[in-house]
Amino acid sequence: INSTGSRIYFYPEWVLVRQQQPKLSTQQTFQIEDIAFKGSHSELILVRDNMRLRAYSYYPEVHKKSDLVSVEISRYIVEKHED
Repeated sequence: INSTGSRIYFYPEWVLVRQQQPKLSTQQTFQIEDIAFKGSHSELILVRDNMRLRAYSYYPEVHKKSDLVSVEISRYIVEKHED
């Protein structure tokens, strides 16, 4: 996502989380900071540098704290700034 001069918005359900794959760029790698069970799913807090993302996992047994995961944003909304 190129966000130069724009703001990007997305919902946690638009964040696809996979176990880290060596072939993927490190730009896609986040660490799981926390996991909260929400009944039908778990909410993952993902961190990388100064960025934090929320994502949902419907397979809570797959992820654990401190795991490195690959992240893909499947959809997003762009808010362009006008000068």
